[in-house]
Amino acid sequence: MTDDRKKQNDPMQFGTSTAVAFGLFAYLGHNADEKYVTEYLWTLVGLSLAMVWTAYEIWKIVRSTKDD
Repeated sequence: MTDDRKKQNDPMQFGTSTAVAFGLFAYLGHNADEKYVTEYLWTLVGLSLAMVWTAYEIWKIVRSTKDD
């Protein structure tokens, strides 16, 4: 893959990864809330994990552009 195509894929990959992380962790948190009857505690935990995942994805992109 050429460098131009790789640079074009980074934002798309970031967006997809972020959307999947937020959707998956929010869904799992919501299901845990319903199972354990804890209002919205696990949903907030899930969303926090999604934010950590997003920060990790940003760090990977910054690290890869620093190497270029």
